[in-house]
Amino acid sequence: MSRFYQLLKDETVLIAGANSKTGKALAKYFSDMKIKFTVSDLKIDAAASDFFQSLSHPPKIVYAGSQTEEQFSGVNRIVISPGVPRSAAFLKKACESGIPVDSEISLAARIIEEEGVDLIGITGTDGKSTTSALTAHLLSKKYKTFLLGNFGEPFISGLSSIKRGDKVVLELSSYQLEDGEKYHLNAAALLNIAPDHLNRYPGMKEYRVAKEKIFINQNENDLAVLNKDQEYFERWKNLTRAKLLTLSLKGEADIYFQDEWIYFKGKKWISQNEIPLKGLHNIENIMTGAAFASFYQMTSDEIRNAVLEFKGLSHRCESAGEKNGIHFINDSKATTVQAVMKALSCAEKGIVLILGGSDKNLDFSELNPYFSGKVKKIICYGETGKKISEMICFENKEIVYPFDEAVLKAFQSAVSGDTVLLSPGCASFDQFKSFEERGERFKYLVKNHAE
Repeated sequence: MSRFYQLLKDETVLIAGANSKTGKALAKYFSDMKIKFTVSDLKIDAAASDFFQSLSHPPKIVYAGSQTEEQFSGVNRIVISPGVPRSAAFLKKACESGIPVDSEISLAARIIEEEGVDLIGITGTDGKSTTSALTAHLLSKKYKTFLLGNFGEPFISGLSSIKRGDKVVLELSSYQLEDGEKYHLNAAALLNIAPDHLNRYPGMKEYRVAKEKIFINQNENDLAVLNKDQEYFERWKNLTRAKLLTLSLKGEADIYFQDEWIYFKGKKWISQNEIPLKGLHNIENIMTGAAFASFYQMTSDEIRNAVLEFKGLSHRCESAGEKNGIHFINDSKATTVQAVMKALSCAEKGIVLILGGSDKNLDFSELNPYFSGKVKKIICYGETGKKISEMICFENKEIVYPFDEAVLKAFQSAVSGDTVLLSPGCASFDQFKSFEERGERFKYLVKNHAE
């Protein structure tokens, strides 16, 4: 293990946000490695308390309720779950006291930094889950590959299984990159940037700067994958010392799209008609995954065959079936305005669009140019329903609160040949625990819709 790990073995660590998937994964790792730790969360329910006490080496102290300075007394380091903002008063006090505050990602990366493992980081406002899963799928054809981070299991959970020569694909949110200066990524991509999480960041600049830390420690032996069509391409290019591989939907690049074909290494490579994933945004995702695979010495034929096998992820422009000639698409993962823009490329016309959910302070007026000729009706639902309706310039719209009613209204508004598209542009937390639960509810309602 690394010198950092040896340092960690002699410390006492506080897990802040412990009653979460990441927090519990950290607790299990510290317990297994016999690292002394305490845990803290605003709410520690009976199930969480039982989990912590069931560990072979339980936490020294379990703090429930408001997080205060007394909780880091005797603590050498604080590790935070992604949902814990660094602006929290007790974390600011900890920093002033000289106590390091780490993300789970930076902690795990430094534990294995001397193990000869390649870390591939992927971030962006939209598309990072699909691109991460696709990249892991491609690399798994040649290497033992792990898909961790914001997608699936926390990075810390995989450490005991990762060996020298393995590839680790990390989907990274802006929260997980806030201390990106502490770790090194062998390959990295920043897919795109658009307004998101403005309930956490003061503005777009702070959100973008967090994302840009993905390149901060790269060197000339590493890879950066960049989309030339992005507004900040020139800026991002200058942020990294890594080798560049570029992609574009609009012009020539190392990998580019033209006349319904992806060109790879200057040659026609895959026709859009062959690809199981629909939408131009998925063309970008495929080009990014291909760039990573190429960097790791996979041939164009090996990459092509693996791309054609990949069927995509649930809740991302996923077909939810067809009834009475109406096609249903579940894009519950679309929690930004930019994601909705991309989802609208999944159908040419006759779209009944379902927007809404919990508020992230996004500007839905940006969708207005995308409706004409494509969208026939918009159902605005949930906590943001009224707010969205006021932002969009579209005559045929309706506001409801319950999600089920929104789906029913969409059913009633569609006819044969139309597409009912759930692409909410909002988080799900007003009525669901997750975007997955929302998407599953949509699929259930489609399947069981009473004619």
